Amino acid sequence: MTPEELKEIVEKGESETLELKTSTAELKEAVISIGVSLAVWGHCERSEAISTLLLMKSEIAAPFGLAMTMTTSKR
Repeated sequence: MTPEELKEIVEKGESETLELKTSTAELKEAVISIGVSLAVWGHCERSEAISTLLLMKSEIAAPFGLAMTMTTSKR
């Protein structure tokens, strides 16, 4: 899954379960992109975006395949 595909999910404001099978570097790029996008697009306050980013970083810290649930909402 590319950062662009993740951005589309955030823009739609949907709840998705994502199967992530990619490198750690790509995951970090995608997570940073989502955190910044959430703050910039005004989907949540800066502190919420940072909390979301930290939560997501902790979720992807394990060095194996995983599923991640991401819920976004339009405000």
